[in-house]
Amino acid sequence: MKNLSISFKETHELESNTKLEAFNTPATLIQVFCGKSDVESVLHMQKYFSQKFSQACVIGTTTDGIINAKEVYSFNESVVTFTQFEKTTLQIVHIDKNETQSSDYMMGVSLASSLNQDNLKALICFTDGLSTNGEEFLKGVESLLPDVVLAGGMAADNGLLEETFIFTNNFLTSSGCVGVALNSLALHIDTRYSFDWTPIGIHLEVTKSVKNRVYEIEGMNVIDVYAKYFGHELASQLPNIGIEFPLIFEKDGVQIGRAVLAKHSDGSLTFAGNIEEGTKVRFGVGSVEKILQSSHYNIIKW
Repeated sequence: MKNLSISFKETHELESNTKLEAFNTPATLIQVFCGKSDVESVLHMQKYFSQKFSQACVIGTTTDGIINAKEVYSFNESVVTFTQFEKTTLQIVHIDKNETQSSDYMMGVSLASSLNQDNLKALICFTDGLSTNGEEFLKGVESLLPDVVLAGGMAADNGLLEETFIFTNNFLTSSGCVGVALNSLALHIDTRYSFDWTPIGIHLEVTKSVKNRVYEIEGMNVIDVYAKYFGHELASQLPNIGIEFPLIFEKDGVQIGRAVLAKHSDGSLTFAGNIEEGTKVRFGVGSVEKILQSSHYNIIKW
């Protein structure tokens, strides 16, 4: 298996790299992480990779910054990762939630049911970052594929929280999911993760919530809770600064962070995944230096 990651601002920067010609094969997976989140830039990116690498499998997503090894890039920088397999077949799948009008759980079920499950080892999925409840989607996939390794993430748009995009060779949506299935008898999957968000302050109990929408913490309006601990000025900037101060809780011995996706007129907040009533949460803060050090260490260790 060959793997190559390249950062770039414009696609023409890739033209001089003769090594990329070898990746135009059906056994190549191309993952595109777009630093620009406007639809014109995304369409251009999709067109370039689908035409330049017409035989490869392409999936892509808009982002909120890029981490490539130990390098960090913000707006306008993109990263593409080429992975060429030897004994693995690839299957691209997608679902447009605007067309199916399905729940996030059923979207996961539909995606899983569309796959060829012969020797299915892993599934890489991207969902939109604003309309999809990531946890419900995962539950849907897991209901049919409980033993398959699932990786991926939710799209972003550089912190604007307006519209995110995901795409394949010939499909693009701002509401739905895309994925690639890896089928193989020889492929070995090793799963690891790096969290590195630090919980701060006291534990607070979620006293009113419905799936990923939280109404009250400790009996208080959830926005008022943010204002109490971080100040009214910061609370007024929700949801845009929500990624900087996620709610963190522990489940089955694993720390989980939930970022704010939307603020509602009743003072409730929608998060990227479910937070059940009774959950004890703390606010989280991230150290960029610590996150990068840990990521670099894990890459070397692997």
